[in-house]
Amino acid sequence: MKQIDLSNMSLNELKQLNTAVEKAIDAGAAQQLSDARAQIAEIAKNVGMSLKDLITMKAVLTKNSVAIKYRDPTNPKNEWTGRGRAPHWVAAMREAGTLDKALV
Repeated sequence: MKQIDLSNMSLNELKQLNTAVEKAIDAGAAQQLSDARAQIAEIAKNVGMSLKDLITMKAVLTKNSVAIKYRDPTNPKNEWTGRGRAPHWVAAMREAGTLDKALV
């Protein structure tokens, strides 16, 4: 890449250079986006889908339910799988050393 000595350029020349660089960056980004779209369209075509179908398709998510490990003895509606942050009632039972009473 060619080096440009910016120290000898006037403010006006620097602004013109900056404008030219911004235009080149925008053009490069637009070309990159166009190339990516063409690649995605080709992939969609190869699997027998349209680009519109591919873009609007919702991801199929399967939610794996996790079994309940703990149930609050004072309020059975409060349940916890043991994953994630512990609810307040679990933290309180843990501090009291009685969490094993809540095991399902």
